[in-house]
Amino acid sequence: MDRSKGDPENLEGGGESSKAEECSTSGRDSQTPWERVHQAFKFATTRIEPGDPVPEVPAELKEWAENTAMGTLAGMLYCGGRQFVKNRREGLYRPPQGGLSPAQVARLIAEENTRRLIRLGNETLRGGLRFGALTGLFFGVQLLSSIARDRRDMQDTVNAALVTGGIFGALLPGTPAFRLRSAVLGAALGGVVAVPASMLQEQVEKLAPEGTRGAVRHTGLAGGPVPSAREYRPERYTLRDRDSAADVIRRLEHSLGSSTSSTSSLDAGSDASPKQ
Repeated sequence: MDRSKGDPENLEGGGESSKAEECSTSGRDSQTPWERVHQAFKFATTRIEPGDPVPEVPAELKEWAENTAMGTLAGMLYCGGRQFVKNRREGLYRPPQGGLSPAQVARLIAEENTRRLIRLGNETLRGGLRFGALTGLFFGVQLLSSIARDRRDMQDTVNAALVTGGIFGALLPGTPAFRLRSAVLGAALGGVVAVPASMLQEQVEKLAPEGTRGAVRHTGLAGGPVPSAREYRPERYTLRDRDSAADVIRRLEHSLGSSTSSTSSLDAGSDASPKQ
């Protein structure tokens, strides 16, 4: 038997939650796209003072952070692995043979290995930054598009691909005319690739479990701050709350008391030994 059907408290709580959801939905419907985006930025940049309740992080921001982190990690692995393979193909460094002492040869080999290690680290960091910026921009535009449109579908992926491709093409080195052509070409290429990619993403999300689907509702960003279920109160620690001198004196008294008790026990044992 389902107790929630007959329990008036559960019915009342469910009615309140449904009313709140209807109010938030109606409020989002009455807003313009720019107002929804402005409210999202306001929520994301709101300063939380110490002692104030911390709101829950919306699922949209979590998803954007996870996707950006995955893109950064993929870029680091790809570019770092490519540089590592390049270093391996170069083989061992062979210093010039011409009147060099063993110490000089060892120094040249060490310098070459250091240069290779530095190149490996630079390529890894650059790859992570490039891929991270690209994925962050793509999923950020996708998120803003879904907030502005108040729904999430294939159009968000196409918009993100158009903007990302255009910006990527405009950043290529060259003359202004070449950058303009590259931006148009990048936007067109991104839009063409985004259509089958978004269709594939929708099919994958349908196969995923209900709790792990990416099509999250934008109640946290577009609907205003969501109060947290728990309140975080940071512990404030100041030097005035404790007296350092009193702590030192207390420790000294404890150590002196323990040493005095041990000395008295030894004296009692020495006095008892002659009587025996």
